[in-house]
Amino acid sequence: MPSDLTDREVEQLARRYPRRRSAVLPLLWLAQQRDGYVTAQALGQIADRLGLTASEVLDVASFYDMLHLKPVGQHIIQLCTSLPCLLRGGEELFAYLQQKLGIREGQTTADGNFSLFEADCLGYCDLAPMMQVDGVVYGHLTRQKIDEILSGLGHQDP
Repeated sequence: MPSDLTDREVEQLARRYPRRRSAVLPLLWLAQQRDGYVTAQALGQIADRLGLTASEVLDVASFYDMLHLKPVGQHIIQLCTSLPCLLRGGEELFAYLQQKLGIREGQTTADGNFSLFEADCLGYCDLAPMMQVDGVVYGHLTRQKIDEILSGLGHQDP
């Protein structure tokens, strides 16, 4: 069940900014931290409390890849698909991850453990090809390294 943002939390965040509407992103982040994704209920609450329309809040939430508008897995995998990573085998590794997890980009495994996303650039070109899992960066990827990372997160091949 989604959790409500309290008036106190909203006011604490809104006071940090010269314009109340500037608190929309921190409030979206807080809502996601609580529920694992930004619920429709949270979008409405944020809009109401900041005096915005629901579509204005949705515009912000849908712009940022770090915010999720539907449930995601316990572990979020983002594989970089920018040019340096692609030149070093990123496309093949992304296909390998999809095959290994049995899902496509933007999907979550049936057990709810993993969600897989492409990332346009994660800013670690010197580690290409690379991915980020739950905020932890892994570079110079190979199939073997991916297997080790997934195994450490509890993934078992069928």
